[in-house]
Amino acid sequence: MININFKYNQNTIIIQCNANDCMRDICQKFASKINADVDSKVYIFNNTKLNISSDLKLTFAQQITSEDINDKEIQVFDNKDSEYTVKFTYKGENKEIKVKDTETVGGVFDIIGNYLKKKKSSFFSLYNGNAILPDDMDKPINQITKQIDKLDKQMDLIIEDGMDEEEEKEQEDGKRRRSSAHSIKNTSIQDNENDNEEEIANEYQDLIYRNSKSAGKFLIKIHLTLFFQFLMIGGLTWLGFHFKYEKIITDSNKSMIWTFIVLTLFSFFITSSLFCYKGEDQSCLSFDIFLYIPIIILYIFLLSNYTDNDYLLIQLSLCISDFLGVVTFIFIFRRYKGFGALFFTVAFNAGLMLLFYYKEIFYIKEKNAIIIICILAFIFIAYIMIFNDIARQKFRDTETKGAVFHFNYNIFYPALFIFIICLISGIITAICGIIIAICLLIIALGIIAMFFQSLR
Repeated sequence: MININFKYNQNTIIIQCNANDCMRDICQKFASKINADVDSKVYIFNNTKLNISSDLKLTFAQQITSEDINDKEIQVFDNKDSEYTVKFTYKGENKEIKVKDTETVGGVFDIIGNYLKKKKSSFFSLYNGNAILPDDMDKPINQITKQIDKLDKQMDLIIEDGMDEEEEKEQEDGKRRRSSAHSIKNTSIQDNENDNEEEIANEYQDLIYRNSKSAGKFLIKIHLTLFFQFLMIGGLTWLGFHFKYEKIITDSNKSMIWTFIVLTLFSFFITSSLFCYKGEDQSCLSFDIFLYIPIIILYIFLLSNYTDNDYLLIQLSLCISDFLGVVTFIFIFRRYKGFGALFFTVAFNAGLMLLFYYKEIFYIKEKNAIIIICILAFIFIAYIMIFNDIARQKFRDTETKGAVFHFNYNIFYPALFIFIICLISGIITAICGIIIAICLLIIALGIIAMFFQSLR
């Protein structure tokens, strides 16, 4: 039995062996002691590098001469040539690991995943500006690295969080929607090749679909804006009721009718600009959003002539709580999910209704009033949920004001449509009346002319 002293990093580890033992197996025993790969080290005996190739399988006696048999000290050094330095950046922090140059990309991802305490399927990596594909996972890193990185024995990666299973499903839904839109675009272009090609292409090119995390970041900005907007409406409405400003409008039927007509026509004028909306480049967006506040307050003042002021304030409070419910859900879970947001808004509404029922804030007791308020509150919640789904598909990240603008004035769309239909019908009726009158006049003149001709 021979004792071999392996000298590594100023430490000595003794390995026992026989002269006929394979040199690689002897070195493997040493490598196991220090938890290292046998090929990651260089073994020097008597200033000569030992050959531990698994193909040759040279024995101890074949590499160490008999006169050296009593000098059994082997120097061990790190094999820099077979080692890669993988540097990766994750959330602004730079990390570094050492791997063999024959390590597969998948193996590197496993090591990084263990380091970050994440599954390798939950993140992806960018190398040299390009994403590493699943087909590359079984390749050794020295096969996919650029020539300059091979010389430096290093690899720089950028690690980004991927999507969970829910988000992947949403992303697939989005891809299917974009594919469907693309098919519609192609069909439309073929049918109207010389008419609407550019317009249709632009329309469907802008179609996007956010996953739940990015939707949360986008929608929380919209709902915070709407929350403060409706909070201002509620506060100013309460002050108006407190100082009896609504009486200025509701004192006479004439003032109410003219206020309603002017206000409605003005609202329709602003709503009509939705048809020509082309993004945040519209300079009047902020002004239109600000105008929405006095428009709604004046409509509430008109309604106060037909219902109790407290009921109107209760309805406004429920609207404010809806936006707060959506914001709270996104803030807690860092994502948007329709059912979760719906649950929070309903819970906030239910809490407020109980508060109004049992506490003398507005003190609502009438059963019919409670039913009507609950129905209107549910309609408003449904409008919010539908809007959220449309907003996550149609608006870009820079279109927060545009989304708020659409939310505010979309409610006037049905009335504007009816108004346009009635206006067109009235114009057509008037034109038809004039034509009929002219025809009758011509017929009458013709009959008179025939009568006088018959007298000759």
